[in-house]
Amino acid sequence: MCGTSRSITYSRTAIRLTPESRPMVWRSRDPWSGARALVDEPLPPPEVIVSSSILVIHAQKARAHTAQLLTTEAQARSTPQITVPVWPIPQQISSSCGQAVQLSPNFKIIPSSGSASPRLARAINRLHIPLPGTTVKPLGRLQLQTLTITVAEVDSGDVPRRNTNESYTLGLQQDAATVRAKTVFGAMHALETFTQIVNKTGWLVCTGVDIIDFPQFQHRGVMLDTGRRHFPVPLVKTILDGMSAGKLNVLHLHLSDFGGYRVHSDAFPSLTSGLVDDEGRVLYWNMSDIREMVAYAADRGIRVIPEVDLPGHAAAFNPLSGENGIQFCTTNNSVPGLLPSQIYDDPEGRSWSVLKTLLEELFPLFPDDIFHLGADETGRDVKGGPCAAIGAQNNSNAAQLERKLLQLVLSAGKQPCAWEEMLIATQAAVNTSTIISAWHSMSAAEVTAAGHEAIECAGDMFYLDHPKGSPKSWGNLSTYWVDIAPVCSDSKRCFSSRDTPQYHRMLGGEVSLWSDHYCFWNECHATRGGADFPRGCAWYLSGRYANLSKIFAQSVVAMVFPRASIAGGSFWNFVPALPLDSDGEVWTRLSHHAEYLQELGVSPCPSFSETHACPNGCSEAAQCGVKYPGWLSSKFPLESNCPYHA
Repeated sequence: MCGTSRSITYSRTAIRLTPESRPMVWRSRDPWSGARALVDEPLPPPEVIVSSSILVIHAQKARAHTAQLLTTEAQARSTPQITVPVWPIPQQISSSCGQAVQLSPNFKIIPSSGSASPRLARAINRLHIPLPGTTVKPLGRLQLQTLTITVAEVDSGDVPRRNTNESYTLGLQQDAATVRAKTVFGAMHALETFTQIVNKTGWLVCTGVDIIDFPQFQHRGVMLDTGRRHFPVPLVKTILDGMSAGKLNVLHLHLSDFGGYRVHSDAFPSLTSGLVDDEGRVLYWNMSDIREMVAYAADRGIRVIPEVDLPGHAAAFNPLSGENGIQFCTTNNSVPGLLPSQIYDDPEGRSWSVLKTLLEELFPLFPDDIFHLGADETGRDVKGGPCAAIGAQNNSNAAQLERKLLQLVLSAGKQPCAWEEMLIATQAAVNTSTIISAWHSMSAAEVTAAGHEAIECAGDMFYLDHPKGSPKSWGNLSTYWVDIAPVCSDSKRCFSSRDTPQYHRMLGGEVSLWSDHYCFWNECHATRGGADFPRGCAWYLSGRYANLSKIFAQSVVAMVFPRASIAGGSFWNFVPALPLDSDGEVWTRLSHHAEYLQELGVSPCPSFSETHACPNGCSEAAQCGVKYPGWLSSKFPLESNCPYHA
C-alpha cells in the first residue's frame, strides 16, 4: 500500500501495476512534417528556456479545470500498490509511494556544477513536461521544485560508443529529485525515465522512489534495410525518436542491396544518379544527410553503424560495372530483371579499387567504432565461372575479397562486423576480432563459443517483416520478449553461466526490418508467395511514387513500433517472472509506452489498445487487417503476385 516502503529487483521479483498509474506526458508531433501539434490534453506545452547552466521550465497559462486537478490528486493519493510504470523495466526500484506530489509551476532542471554540456542542454530542451500554470493556485500541499543532474564525466564533444557507461540513478522525493550518471548518455536515460513518471496534469505517479538502472547488454539495435527501399531523413528521425524513448541505442543502416546504394558518392556520382522517384526527387542520402542523421542520433544516445553488403547482395553496384569498373561473377538469371549481384575480386584489381574508394569515403562519415561488411548469403546467385567455389572452401574468391575488406576496416581503426556467413560459409572471419551478427544457422551462443563477439539477430525472433507463431500472425508479439542469453543446457541458444568469458562476448540483440516487400526492383520476397508469408504486397510503396511517401512512413513506423520497443526491453532487462500476456505487468507497461510513443509523434501499431482491437497486428500493406489506401492511387493495379518490374 502507499506509504509502505519496498525494494524491488526486477530480475527476481514480479509486481502488479494498476491502470491509474499510467503516465500521460504532454508531447505530440506530426512524424512526417516534424511540426508539433496539440492533441486533446488538459495542459498547454511548457516553454523551455536555457539560461547559463540552469534550465528553467516555465509553464504557460494552464487550461486544466480545478475539478480535473482535484480528481488527479485524489487518484494519486488513493491508488493502491502504485509503482513506477517505466519501459524498459528498471533493474531496481525502491519506493514508499508517499503523499501525492505535484510539479511546481517553477520546476527547474539544474545540472550541478561541472555537469552542464551542450548535449545535455539539448536533451533537457526536448522535454515537454506538463506543469500547473503560474496563474493557478497550487492544489497539492507538496510540490516538486527541482531535478538536479550530476554527471561524473562530461565531454561536450563526446559521442556514444560501444563501451559507453549508460547507467544512472534517479531519486524522487517529495521536495526534490536527483539524477546521477557517469556520462551524459546515462543522464539522458534518466530523463526519459523521469518523463514517464509524470502524468498529463503534472502529478508524479509515485514519490519516495529510488531507481538504480543500467542495461544488461551494450548493443540494443534496430536494422533498417535501406538498400532495397530508401528511407527519407524525416522518417529516420521519427524512428530515432521512438528508439530513444525505449532506450534502444544502435541504428544499423543496411546501405546497399538489390535496390540501390543509398549514399551519394563524390568519387562515383553515377552510382546513385538513377535513384529518383516519379517527381525527380532523389532516393538516396547526400553526405550532409548522413552527418545530420548521425548528429541527431548522437543527441539521443544512439550510435549509427553503417553496412555495405559485400561481396554478395551487391546488385546496387551494377552502375559501376564495365571494363575498368566492378567485375561480377556469372549470375543465375532465371528470374527476369535480376541483375548480377556477386562481386568478383579480379586479378587486375578493378573491383577492389572501386570498393576501397567507396568505403574510404564512408569511414569518416560514421564515427562509430564498428563497420558492418554484410557478407550474408554469399554465392547464392552464382553460376559457374571463377566464383563457383564460394562456400566450398576458405580460399575461394569471395573469402579472398572478404579478407581484404576486413583488413581495410581494421586499418581505418574500426572493428569489422559481418553476418554469420563470413564465419561459416567462406570462413574469412577466422580472426576473432570480427563481430558476428547471428541470424539463421548459428545462435549468438554458438558464435561466442567460437571466440567471437556476437549480436543476436535471429530471424525467428527479431525479424520485424516476418509474422510469428503458428499459424503465423502479425499480432503475435511473444518472440520479442525473450531472454537472448539464457543460462540453460537444452538449446543452441544456451549459455552455461553469466560469469564466463563466453557470456561477456555477447554484445546484445537487434531487430531487423528488411524492406523486400516494399521493393520495386529485382528481389521482392512477396513475388514468391506461399503459406509462410500470408501478407499483402506493398510494392506500390517502393519509393517510385512520391505521393505515397506518407503512407510508406506510416507503414514503416507501425512495423517497427512497438515490436522494437518490446525487444529493446528484452535487451535492457528481461524479467523471466513476467510473461507477455494481456492482463500482466509487461502488457500494462507496454500499453503505457505505446501511448507515450504516440504523444512523441511516433505512431505505433495499436497492438496494446485497451479494447484489444488489433489482434491482426500490422504488416507492410495493412494495419489491424485493413489495407493501406496507397495502392488505389498508384499507377498500376494491385496485383496479388506482385511481379518483378524492370
